[in-house]
Amino acid sequence: MVEIEVLLFAGAAQRAGTRSWRMGIARGSTVREVRDAVVQEFAELGDLAQVSRWAINNQFVGLDTVLNESHQIAMIPPVSGG
Repeated sequence: MVEIEVLLFAGAAQRAGTRSWRMGIARGSTVREVRDAVVQEFAELGDLAQVSRWAINNQFVGLDTVLNESHQIAMIPPVSGG
């Protein structure tokens, strides 16, 4: 097991009531598995997690990207503006 930090931004942070969350993952886990764990911990993020972008160390990644203990992962929900 390794520990990672998941950063939550904008509406995700508001819904979860926190801007970050530390969790343990198995070596070789993917972003998809982290997303699923986030939704399990914060059910109110379920629909938002499905449409959010995910980043590792400030770079957008796909859901099949494998994580390691040095990674900081961020959930970045869609934003609108004008």
